[in-house]
Amino acid sequence: MKKRILIITVILTVISCKAQQIIPIEDHRRYLDEGIEFPEGGYIKDIHHLLDKYVGKWKGTYIENNYTYEFEIKKRLYISKTRDLKIDELIMRYRITNNNGKEVFSTLSLSNKSPYVIQGRYLYNWKNKTYYVLGYVGKEAECGQEGNIFIRMVDKNKMELYLSTDIDMYSCETEQILPTKRITLTKQ
Repeated sequence: MKKRILIITVILTVISCKAQQIIPIEDHRRYLDEGIEFPEGGYIKDIHHLLDKYVGKWKGTYIENNYTYEFEIKKRLYISKTRDLKIDELIMRYRITNNNGKEVFSTLSLSNKSPYVIQGRYLYNWKNKTYYVLGYVGKEAECGQEGNIFIRMVDKNKMELYLSTDIDMYSCETEQILPTKRITLTKQ
């Protein structure tokens, strides 16, 4: 009798368990481009630690507006609220100051749930260079402060960053506060 209960328990456990399918983070964009559905219980995982090199504090000055940028990048595990999917991603907080040292905007103290904390999306290969793409929504999003941020390692202590917007700034009295041309950041 005990043997039957054990066998039935094992069979039910095997049937009810879902194997987690791991998708390397470098394949994430291909799934999106080709319309491949992510498997239930899937995990888009940074198997090869491709995101680790971006983690840390970065600083640079953008000549176009004379702003100094401080970025803090962390790696986290994102668990989707709409489907059974986990994703290793980067999140980015930042502080912008003008040439007088006055703070223009900062997200350093905001929670991960804030829309102003920049959220990671995917790795993107273009012209033999690998970029990590993050989604940006600024405080004046309705005026055009939004788009994709592209970051790329130049070497272990230097990184390029720029914002690509889909739309021009509307006729609001606001400026695009993130660099739309490449800025080189130095690891702190």
